[in-house]
Amino acid sequence: MIKFIHTADLHLGTSFSSSFLSAKKARRRRQDLLDTFEKIIKYGLEKEVDVFFLSGDLFEYKYADKFLINYIKDILKLTKTIPVFISPGNHDPVLKDSYYLSYKWPDNVHIFKNENWEKVYLSRPGINVYGLGWQRWHIEENLLNNLECEKDKINFVLLHADNKSENSTYLPIDLRMKNDRNITYMALGHVHQMEKIYSKKRLIAAYPGTPEPLDINEGGKHGFILGKVLDKNVELEFIPIAKRKYIKKEIILSEQDNYNTLREKLLKIFEDGKKDDIYRICLTGLIDTDFELDIELIKEEFIDKVFYLQILDKTEPSYNIAELKLTHQGDIIGIFIEDLNNKIENSSGRQKEIYQKALYYGLDALLSKKVILR
Repeated sequence: MIKFIHTADLHLGTSFSSSFLSAKKARRRRQDLLDTFEKIIKYGLEKEVDVFFLSGDLFEYKYADKFLINYIKDILKLTKTIPVFISPGNHDPVLKDSYYLSYKWPDNVHIFKNENWEKVYLSRPGINVYGLGWQRWHIEENLLNNLECEKDKINFVLLHADNKSENSTYLPIDLRMKNDRNITYMALGHVHQMEKIYSKKRLIAAYPGTPEPLDINEGGKHGFILGKVLDKNVELEFIPIAKRKYIKKEIILSEQDNYNTLREKLLKIFEDGKKDDIYRICLTGLIDTDFELDIELIKEEFIDKVFYLQILDKTEPSYNIAELKLTHQGDIIGIFIEDLNNKIENSSGRQKEIYQKALYYGLDALLSKKVILR
């Protein structure tokens, strides 16, 4: 029996610049990724696996520095003589100045450094490992078409590729193959959620997903794969490992809500989660026109209950626009409502949101109320 660890898409060193995290929390998350990578390696050692497969996007080419690469190398040194295979992807391509080329990696680490298929034979445990590495930012060709594995052998294939769209610029592949190319198991990377792929009812490939979620849209469980091959039959076990989860919630408010009821709803959400989690909470609904939501004040109150909290205010004041327009027909308020309604109807996206806010701010002012920033 052959045992292996399959992981991918760690994105070590990522900036989290596209996330809503503060700079301090982004630094903490970068360390989380490194800690999780080390845990995966140590888990494999405890299970006495025969080989480690890292299927691309191990680190971020654009943000990697010598400190990060040395940190990664130190983690990989824990594997000692156990073979480790790396198939670089679109975030860590083997460009001319890549750390894959300029640094000396541990002797047991094999990096596929070009886009031609390469075969490595391991006498122990008696397997072939095929792989290639990206050398550019985009690949539009299906490079899998160039592969044919050796017959009557246990053949592993490492590839960072996209099986979701034949028009993808991220190495599109189609695994609905009439010919399985003598592949025993394909260790894929690129898709950030765990996915098993079958061909002719046989488990032939999988994406392990990201061990740690990288943004708010990556919900669900995150981890890596512990695999076993016996007589060419593949068994996969998904091992959850993520330290934190991204959680999206919506709270619908009404005219009857106030700070106390909002606090109760927030507490209920946090009671169902963990202190290590990252939350984005969107407030929606129609609220009393005198209810002034202070988002920063709310965040300060709950800052110690979660790792990070973002609150989006999408509420609207409960003005009866149709009634106000009818009541103030011909005066400045009616003219203002009609003008803004026309602008709202003829716009979209961010511009539409701006006009909607302008309508409410204007009504606050015109109706002799305090202007509440929303």
